[in-house]
Amino acid sequence: MHHYMMLFRYTPEAQAALVSDPEDRSQAIGDLLEQAGGQLESYYYCFGEYDGVFTFQAPEDETAQAIAHAVASTGTIAHERMINLQTTEEKMQTLQKAQQLSQVFQPPSG
Repeated sequence: MHHYMMLFRYTPEAQAALVSDPEDRSQAIGDLLEQAGGQLESYYYCFGEYDGVFTFQAPEDETAQAIAHAVASTGTIAHERMINLQTTEEKMQTLQKAQQLSQVFQPPSG
């Protein structure tokens, strides 16, 4: 499973609906992720540029993108940002590959 973080900002209409009828949206996101073969790891509300953030696991990038599209298609999200996360182990594998490739790649001669 791959790890992702999604930051989101609600539309003014969605904000008004939540104020009018407060609702825990983490359950809805969790259900969506499970339906897609993923799993919710954390869900937080915040203030500033974004209204909330959640981290989750999904089988691959296509599923993560489909989840983002499904959420955005409701019209309640004004802006989203999806970030692919790496565990420390995954990052170490990436750095080891980079180390091997850096021995092959030649910089421009200037």
